[in-house]
Amino acid sequence: MKHGTQNKGIGQIVFILLFLSFFSIASGQNRPSEKSSEINNLFFTYDFTLEKKTVKERVRFLDSIGYSGVTFPVNTPKDFEKLKEYQTLVQSETGNRLKIPAVFFSFNPENKKASENWKKLADQLSGKGTDIWVIVGKAKTETFKKEEVLQFFKDISDYCLPRKLNVVIYPHYNTFIESAAESMPYIKDANRKNLFTSFHLCHELRAENGARMNAVIAEVATYIKLASIGGADTEMKYDGAPGYWDDAIKPLYKGNYDTSTFLEDLIRNGYKGPIALHTFGLKEPIDEHFSKSLETWNKMKAEVLKRIQNDGK
Repeated sequence: MKHGTQNKGIGQIVFILLFLSFFSIASGQNRPSEKSSEINNLFFTYDFTLEKKTVKERVRFLDSIGYSGVTFPVNTPKDFEKLKEYQTLVQSETGNRLKIPAVFFSFNPENKKASENWKKLADQLSGKGTDIWVIVGKAKTETFKKEEVLQFFKDISDYCLPRKLNVVIYPHYNTFIESAAESMPYIKDANRKNLFTSFHLCHELRAENGARMNAVIAEVATYIKLASIGGADTEMKYDGAPGYWDDAIKPLYKGNYDTSTFLEDLIRNGYKGPIALHTFGLKEPIDEHFSKSLETWNKMKAEVLKRIQNDGK
């Protein structure tokens, strides 16, 4: 009897040791600090500042530099034609090496054609692997209500689901939803599995989240489907002038805000999705800012990966 009890105790100890060993190995396999880890987020760009080029010239230009994708607004009939051109040319010119991860549009529930436009966009994107990125395009001071916006997100998500499309909220400064945190109540209340948010360095800086970026990302990380990055300053100097973004959108190699920490915060919080280079309003020559920003991106990835691996977090 005593011998049997002793064997039973040894068996329990062995089981516990095996369990702890397995847990340790499994945990190690999921840590971002593994030497084999890479930062493989698809890096794409807005096509702002390329307006003087034809769509074919834009596709060839971005592909030749080394970008993996492109995004652009789709609001007007001319924009829908541009989308059709892009869809054809990324295939014929690059063999789909250049992707269209998302296109964005502004929604205003007071616009009677709004429903017709987003349904047309969803139909044109159906099954193409391109997300619909939605800016709710009026400031909070305007007349429409949160209930209308919530119903819109339910409706568009339901329409897009059978078309295999994700709907991604685009928080934008001085609109109805200005930050990723502000998008969360709509995502949770709508309760649609294809409704997500996005995280933009420039708009989060304007929302005064620069000093607590990691905490803000952590709060919404599970729901982030797209992100954007660019050079920026730590101090926002916006004075209300329309179209002024010189403080929050610069080439990636300019500005005194450490954008590598923004990338690091995204990666440490488990983000593996596409990241867009923001180019709105840039004044530098296009041959310069697109190529130098891509070079900066590649160096930044290496630096961030090294920091993650070195500290074992």
